Amino acid sequence: MENDQEKKGTKNIKDFLKFDPFRLAKILIQAKRPLADAAVNTTRFVLLEVFKSTGLPIETGSARKTQV
Repeated sequence: MENDQEKKGTKNIKDFLKFDPFRLAKILIQAKRPLADAAVNTTRFVLLEVFKSTGLPIETGSARKTQV
């Protein structure tokens, strides 16, 4: 049995979801959102690797731990 990814293949998302306009609208709205979070995470990981390359001890944590 084919899953959605196999069924979609290289079809345009608008063609693939033409019978599900609510789902299509939701996906298109998400696609227009800025990639700010991804850019921040990428920058954070690159900085971490640079700091690790210094050989100095590095300590990391989540934002949750720094909130009061």
